[in-house]
Amino acid sequence: MIINVAAAIIRLGDKIFATQRGYGEWKDWWEFPGGKIEEGESPEQALVREIREELDAGIHIDRFLHKVEWDYPKFHLTMHCFMCSLVGESIHLNEHESARWLDYAALHDVRWLPADEGLLPLISAELLGVEPSLASYIESEVIPRYAAFDKAHQEDHARSVVSRSSEMAAFYDVDRNILYAAAACHDLGLAIDRKTHHLESGKAIRSDKDLSRWFSDPDIEIIAQAAEDHRASSGKEPRSIYGKIVAEADRLIIPEVVIRRTVQFGLDHYPELSRRDSWERTLSHLKEKYGEGGYLRLWIPESPNAPKLHELQAMIKDEKSLRVTFNRIWREEVLGPLVCDRFKEEEHYRKGHIAIIAAAPGTDILGLHTPEIKAVAKTISRRNDVREIISDWEEDKFLSHDERLIWGLTLDYMKCSVDERLSFIRRFIPRIDNWAICDTFCCNSKWIKADEARPLVLECIAKGQPEFTRRVGVILLLSHYLGPEWIERTFSDIDSMSLDEGEPYYVRMGVAWVLATALAKDAGKTRSYLSRTDLPQDILRLYVRKARESRITRNLNPLSGRLVPLPESV
Repeated sequence: MIINVAAAIIRLGDKIFATQRGYGEWKDWWEFPGGKIEEGESPEQALVREIREELDAGIHIDRFLHKVEWDYPKFHLTMHCFMCSLVGESIHLNEHESARWLDYAALHDVRWLPADEGLLPLISAELLGVEPSLASYIESEVIPRYAAFDKAHQEDHARSVVSRSSEMAAFYDVDRNILYAAAACHDLGLAIDRKTHHLESGKAIRSDKDLSRWFSDPDIEIIAQAAEDHRASSGKEPRSIYGKIVAEADRLIIPEVVIRRTVQFGLDHYPELSRRDSWERTLSHLKEKYGEGGYLRLWIPESPNAPKLHELQAMIKDEKSLRVTFNRIWREEVLGPLVCDRFKEEEHYRKGHIAIIAAAPGTDILGLHTPEIKAVAKTISRRNDVREIISDWEEDKFLSHDERLIWGLTLDYMKCSVDERLSFIRRFIPRIDNWAICDTFCCNSKWIKADEARPLVLECIAKGQPEFTRRVGVILLLSHYLGPEWIERTFSDIDSMSLDEGEPYYVRMGVAWVLATALAKDAGKTRSYLSRTDLPQDILRLYVRKARESRITRNLNPLSGRLVPLPESV
């Protein structure tokens, strides 16, 4: 089956309009707006009608661009594509889920329908003002090589340099094809050697015989020299305007981006570094390159880099604030990839996950699940610099919820003496601010020997301690002190807490959980204790509820004749 459609590549300045499907087999994929050509319609007539129906917009069809022939699994698509401009300024999405205006650098940020994706080289040529056949070669054969480089020099980096070079070209009389090739090829030498990659890029350009289809030998030499001259640390002025533009475009000075790329480079090339060492490396590089007196030189006065460089230099001077920014980026880069797609993409699931944790206000929750958190903690616990990493955590006042979980589990997993572990734990406990960190840490504390850890437990449960410090002690009682030789002492420890009506919720619930678990282990001793103790009624009600919720204890009498009413909600 053959389906004939017309598609509008609507251009506004240096951007084109893309829409996201909101229905059908290809829901959430991106496409150029348009639709089926009805019987008796020309492609142009169909396109004007479809855009009016889909977007409530008028268009002017500027010219025919290309006809795409594409075989989908169930049909063959013939797509007539036209360059268009808007008539008016109003667009309303009647059928699509979303829409974006994309410049050249952002063309690959969305997931295109297969037929539409084939247009991207031609559209790149339109936006950059270069030969379509050259764009087809660069986009399909050159830029994909960046996928093998480090995280700071991927395909998006190459396209960003191309895009910024094109913007600066507007101020100079340059050959846009030469500039495009130089910008696209400037980092190809990374495939050979990082330190001399600019020189290796020049060699790669000179040896690329395909470039002779568009350029003379002198042109290729200009392209090669521009790549060789782009490196900021060379200290030499580029030999041509092309080298100056590419060098300036490669210096994308957006402070957040510069810091992130510096962190990414360190993680890719020095993965053995601790976060503290990674911070020292990042700070040293930023000062050496971007700080006052650094080796970075700006070559294009029309570039927006100059004010941004001053902004970055101010950030570098304020090391305390810079460290906060570094820490955030570091955890996003290191822990972010471990977060499940569902947490990232489904708002309802993400909000539910965050609500259950009930972390303190202002605490970042990255969304790692327990298996990933345990895996990271086990890896850190085996590192030679684990104590240095723990020291970093102790000093960092802005740790995410997930990092504190990793911290606690690292203390559980690491090999060390009892005294050293208890010292680490005493400094960790004040940073516990929710039940999830408390219970995960306590329930994984396989290292505990009851006699050795008992002083810590008694410290934690003492009257006057913060809510989650007391809960730590309570959950440690639950996890390690309900055996036959300890259960009576645990009941005495609960009495020593001098609990009152209206204790903080997580203390009350923790004690109720201990009692319900004790009921399962020794119902007689538990009921005997409860018959003589004077625990607050709100804790007893929670205990009864916990006992009734468990399949192990639901048929046991929890209170040996004492009647405690259980309200519908506690």
